[in-house]
Amino acid sequence: ESLLGVSGEEEQKTIMHEYFHAVQLSQIRTMDHNRRDKLLGPVWFQEGAAEYMAQSTHHLLSSQNRLKKWNNGKHTFDFHNSMLNKLERVIKKKKCVDKMPNASYSDPCRDFFYDGGSWAIALLLHNSSQDALIKDFYPTLEELGWEGSFVNTFGKSSKEFYLEFKDFLNQGSGGFSNMNNKKSLEILPNYN
Repeated sequence: ESLLGVSGEEEQKTIMHEYFHAVQLSQIRTMDHNRRDKLLGPVWFQEGAAEYMAQSTHHLLSSQNRLKKWNNGKHTFDFHNSMLNKLERVIKKKKCVDKMPNASYSDPCRDFFYDGGSWAIALLLHNSSQDALIKDFYPTLEELGWEGSFVNTFGKSSKEFYLEFKDFLNQGSGGFSNMNNKKSLEILPNYN
């Protein structure tokens, strides 16, 4: 911890991000590599889910005093501030929403898929439930496929969601202002 100025809390969150990838992969039994990749879904979903679940889980466990608190690093980790910073970066790259369905890890929008993906997941879970990925989406993934499980869990197609997410990012006349950004935090869980 504190190596290169990164706080212990941020390191904990990073471990949770990588662990959620293990959770995602554990839900797919097929050994066919191409089918596995297809079932995992778009990059924004894979990385956004891992990042959002890590952030929100860290927030939950911290609020329950179940994680060690660190007093090191240049910045302390705070879920809502971290998500607000992500949102500010997402707004600058909101044109990347159009690439969400098919982008790869080498795409110039790569960073958007982590930050924008975490906000996309936040919006999906806000409109369903915070445990929808674990209880609904991943258990039906192999049977229904990525799109089928998406529709089954969130009640809309991914195509419909991309339009909804674009509207979310464009909310308010002229797009986001700091006031609108802070209002967007209302869709995030608050465990304090």
